Amino acid sequence: MKKSQLRQIIKEELRGYSPQIGRTKGGTSDEFMQILTKIANGEDKYEGDPDKGNKILDKANPDNVARISRGEDPIYEGEGVKNVYSKHPYIKDVLNAFIHPDGTVGLAIYPSKGGLPVKQAAVVPMDSFTPEYVEKQVSSVYDVDSQFRQGIQQFVDSVHSNG
Repeated sequence: MKKSQLRQIIKEELRGYSPQIGRTKGGTSDEFMQILTKIANGEDKYEGDPDKGNKILDKANPDNVARISRGEDPIYEGEGVKNVYSKHPYIKDVLNAFIHPDGTVGLAIYPSKGGLPVKQAAVVPMDSFTPEYVEKQVSSVYDVDSQFRQGIQQFVDSVHSNG
């Protein structure tokens, strides 16, 4: 979970209500930063309504909630993830694999000119990340010819060598 996402969740939970003006912003930016600083430094324990605190945790990444409950450090989004881009001249930068520390791989397919991905496949175990799997995902976006297949094979090989 990114810091901005956590910040937004906390802001939503801290919003107040006033009978005169309706919904309010809640605390000020300074108060909010003091709270986050204390949490980050481990100086402050949650002293408010435990149900409200649990609602905030429930919205957070469940894997991190479980890790924190066990006394382990959380893993933040993107931490420990290796990115592998396609480098074959025919499909350069069209495919991107995200190799996670747990041995799984995610695939993003980009338009040839870059930008946001046009498709993101589900995260799969490394042994399921085969040229056939990638071709099936890519074929919904691109016409796959022999040169594209060569690029896919090179891409899959580089993902396996980096994993």
